[in-house]
Amino acid sequence: MKIISALIAIFLMVYTLSAQTVQIPLSFANVLPTGLSTFNFSVGAHPAATDGVDTVLKEQEIPSLPPPAGVFIVYSIPPTPDFIWLSPRDIRALKIGEKQLITYEIGVTWNGGRLEIGWGQMPKFVDSAYITDVITDFPDNFIKQKLLPGVVYSTTNSAITKLKVLVWYNATEFSSVDMASSTSQLNVYPNPSDGFVRVKGADQGSTVSVRDMTGKVCSEAVLDSSEHTIDLSAFGPGIYSMSVSDQRGHYRTCMIVRR
Repeated sequence: MKIISALIAIFLMVYTLSAQTVQIPLSFANVLPTGLSTFNFSVGAHPAATDGVDTVLKEQEIPSLPPPAGVFIVYSIPPTPDFIWLSPRDIRALKIGEKQLITYEIGVTWNGGRLEIGWGQMPKFVDSAYITDVITDFPDNFIKQKLLPGVVYSTTNSAITKLKVLVWYNATEFSSVDMASSTSQLNVYPNPSDGFVRVKGADQGSTVSVRDMTGKVCSEAVLDSSEHTIDLSAFGPGIYSMSVSDQRGHYRTCMIVRR
């Protein structure tokens, strides 16, 4: 029981951290004499994210196939070659209480003209960020552009189809106070549970997912009211993570203990 209680305490501490995703919105534009093609993309981090495709965080997967010729497209390549992600975002794990560097490899398919990449203000928990080439190593990159407000990276070299976005995150001041507004109304009971768990306070239209400790989805539903019942009777005893993602982009998690 002491071991289980300790595990519960650790998981509760980690998974109840549930602020909005820390992300940097990027805008890609291919400027041609015949017109303009644009594509919005974002890189970011979240305490509950993984290097895989986190659908609850709005990541999307496409097969690892070459895109059609002549199509303006932006995609990211995670640390493993198993996936290529199509826009709109690439979210990685944010380490609470730590400083970390996360590298996102961005692929851009474009045909001539000019490629322009822009961005906005750096969000909280981001110390700095750069766009670099994929061939050389930081800080001695052939391409090295710091992401500063009002600055745009531009190139007419259509051979540049892969770039890196380097982001230095600083979550040492990531406080539960920052998440109070998004977690204060969510009520999950009884917990621990012998069977059914009720979720109260989630917005209608929110997606509620339950995963085991391997990350496997055991239950997922879109709420049609502010109350929802999760049936744990078919689940084995253990600790499960429950995530609630609403339509405004808020993401909340907590632990469910099945006795």
